[in-house]
Amino acid sequence: MAFNVEAYSLAADEFVASMEEMYGSDCNEIGKAMTHLCDVLRIGQVRLTFYDSPAHFSDEIGGERSVFFDCGESDSSGCFTVKKTVKSGNVFLYEIFPRKGEVSWDDDERSRIDIFVKLLFTFNSKAKSAEISDKLLYFEPELEIPNLYFFRKVLETYIESRIADKYCACCFNMRRFSVVNQHVGRHNGTIILKKFVRRLEQLLNSDECVCRIGSDNFVMLFRKENINSVIEYLKGQPIVYDEQSGERVMVTTYAGYYMIPDNDKTFSSVIDSVRSALGICRANPTNDYVFYDSELVKKRSEAKLVESLFPDAIANEEFRVFYQPKTFLKNYRLGGAEALCRWFKDGEIVAPYRFIPVLEQSKLICTLDFYMLEHVCKDIRRWIDEGKSVVKVSVNLSRRHLGDVDLLDHIISIIDSYSIPHEYIEIELTETTTDVDFKDLKKIVEGLSNVGISTSVDDFGVGYSSLNLIRELPWKVLKIDKSFIPQENRRNSPNCVMLKHLIAMAQDMGLECLAEGVETLDQVKLLKENNCYLAQGFYFDKPLPVNEFELRLAALA
Repeated sequence: MAFNVEAYSLAADEFVASMEEMYGSDCNEIGKAMTHLCDVLRIGQVRLTFYDSPAHFSDEIGGERSVFFDCGESDSSGCFTVKKTVKSGNVFLYEIFPRKGEVSWDDDERSRIDIFVKLLFTFNSKAKSAEISDKLLYFEPELEIPNLYFFRKVLETYIESRIADKYCACCFNMRRFSVVNQHVGRHNGTIILKKFVRRLEQLLNSDECVCRIGSDNFVMLFRKENINSVIEYLKGQPIVYDEQSGERVMVTTYAGYYMIPDNDKTFSSVIDSVRSALGICRANPTNDYVFYDSELVKKRSEAKLVESLFPDAIANEEFRVFYQPKTFLKNYRLGGAEALCRWFKDGEIVAPYRFIPVLEQSKLICTLDFYMLEHVCKDIRRWIDEGKSVVKVSVNLSRRHLGDVDLLDHIISIIDSYSIPHEYIEIELTETTTDVDFKDLKKIVEGLSNVGISTSVDDFGVGYSSLNLIRELPWKVLKIDKSFIPQENRRNSPNCVMLKHLIAMAQDMGLECLAEGVETLDQVKLLKENNCYLAQGFYFDKPLPVNEFELRLAALA
C-alpha cells in the first residue's frame, strides 16, 4: 500500500499545532496530540527514556521512562531507536515500535518517522528545560521539597482565582532543633527533617503544599477543613532516624496559623500575618501554636507602637528604677534590693507586661538592660557620696544578651565608670534551654565571678531546668521562683517537700537562697523552718520609687 503523503502532512501539521499550545510534559496530552500521526505512520508505541548524563545513559542508571502513545498492539521486534543529546549532557532515548501484523517500514516511512522524532525531541527538550528551571527555582535540593517561591506562586494563583479564602496558611519551625543536630549530627538531623515533612505531606491533598523557607523553618498552605489534623501533627511526632537501631527523637514545633479571609489580596499580607503569629508563639515557650486574629492584630499594633516610642523614651529617661527590698528573715532588716523597671509616659505608668515582652523580641531589651544598670550605678554612687548605707542591688539581664562576645566588658565598664565597689552589684540571669546558650552563660557567670561581681539564677525551676546549671556555674545566689512557695499550710504537700530539698541542696553547694513572691506570714514561717533567711515579696514591700527606698536605707544607719 502506497504511503499517503497528504494524510501524513495533515497529521504532522496537527501534531505541531497541538504541541505548540502545550506547556509541560504530560504524557496523556502528548499522546492525544500524536494519535493521528501515529496512525498514519503505523506506529504502535512511542517511548522516551530520559537520562541526566551520558554516564548514566551508558550504565543505564536512573532513567526516567515515559510512554507517550500505545495502541496496545505493538511489535517489539521492529523497534526503531533514536538518541538525542543536548549541550547540558541530558540524553533522550526514543524507542518507536511498529504495530503488529503490519509490513515493515520502508525507507521513506523511516525518514518521516525520524522527522517526527526530531519534532518530538524539540518539544520534549524544551519542556524538560522548563521543568529543570522550575525545579531549580521552586524547589530546594536538600529535602527535595518546594521552597518559598513555590508557596508564593501557588498562593498568588489562588488569590487570582478567588479561592484563597478556602485555605489556611501556616508558618512553623522546630523547637530546639539545634540541640537535636548537636545530639544526632547534621546528617541525621536532615533525615529527621525529611521524614517529618514527608509524613506531613501525606496528610495533604494535591492542591496543598508544605515548603521550606530555610533551615528548620517551613510554611504551608492547606484547606481550612484540615486544620485539626495539621495542628495535631505539628504538636509533635516521634521520628526514627536510624532504621537499624530504631533510635528516634520527638520532633515538636512552634506554629502560627492564619485563616485567609476573602478580602486578603496579597502574598505579602498573608506571609506577614502568619509570621507574626509564629513570632507571638515563640515568645511564649508554653504555646504549641497561635492563630492570627483581631486580638493578635491589636497586640501587633501595640508592639509596633512600643518599638516606635522606645528610642525617645530612652533619650528622655522615661524609664525609672524602682527597688524591691530583700529582707533578712532572722531580724527583718533590709538585706538588698532588686532593680525593676517602670515606664512613665505622659504622667501615667505603662505596665511592664505591655512593653517588656515586646522589647524581648528584639535587641531593644539589651538597650533597656544597660540603661537600668547604669541608673542603678548612678544611684549607688550618689548614696556612697552622701554617706548613706548601701546594700547590694540585683539587676536583670535578658537572655537576649547571650551571644554578645563583648557582654562581660560592657557590664564591667558600666560598673567601673561610676567606681562602684563590685560587692554592691548582683547580675540576675535566667536559665537557658540550649547548649549554645549554656556555654555563653557559663562564660559570663565565670567572668563576673572572677572580678567579684555576684550572679543569681533567676526563676530557677520555671523552664527546662538542668542541675548542671547550678553545678557547673559559680553562682552566688539561687532565686527560688514563687511557684515553689506553697500557698497551702500543709507541711507534707509536694510543694513543701520540693522546697525543703531545693533549699538544702543549694545551701550544701554553697549557694545563698532567696525566695521571691512571698506574700503571707505562713510562707515566711515555712522558709524559716527550712533555713531560707532571705526573701522578697509583697508581704514585706512592693517595688519602691527611689525616694521611698532611700528611707529604708536610712533605717540601716
